[in-house]
Amino acid sequence: NYVYDKDSFALFYPQPDKCKDGSKRGENYVTGICEDRNDSDILWVTTYVGFYSFNKKTKAFTYYPSGIKVSYATDINFTSCNADYVGNIWLGAYDEGLICFNTVTKKFAHEKRKTFPRTISQVTVISDSILFVAALNDGLYQLNVNTGVYSNITPPRNPADPTSKNTSIHKISVTPDAGIF
Repeated sequence: NYVYDKDSFALFYPQPDKCKDGSKRGENYVTGICEDRNDSDILWVTTYVGFYSFNKKTKAFTYYPSGIKVSYATDINFTSCNADYVGNIWLGAYDEGLICFNTVTKKFAHEKRKTFPRTISQVTVISDSILFVAALNDGLYQLNVNTGVYSNITPPRNPADPTSKNTSIHKISVTPDAGIF
């Protein structure tokens, strides 16, 4: 958090008892932040070891365990998050797909989970019904959150480029004049 009048930063750590200087890979490594559309005091935070809310007034983190067992850590390695318009946070994960968290019930909506593609780089909400998913080695996907239809919308690979077998999309950019990249 940048403090303007002091020209400095106030640092907050989801895991205050863990390493804070980057010397241990993954500890206190924040991968995504999004605002709660219904509560301006809440930020949602993805990390290499779980999912948290951060209350801007109390400066406190709350941890929400995914309930999904993984072999590599105590919780999922989340890579990104984005809030839709009906109270869900859509979470990209490393090797666990697309996961939904309901901000009203404060629970994961496992019935909405998409296990493929497995590694999500970014989730971007485009409109009140559409979100895009950028995936490592698997291209670009679109989810209609109203109907649940999830489809691969990756453009065709250039047949003149023999070096590429997979299409990795890492970031999605939405610009008002140029569209979606």
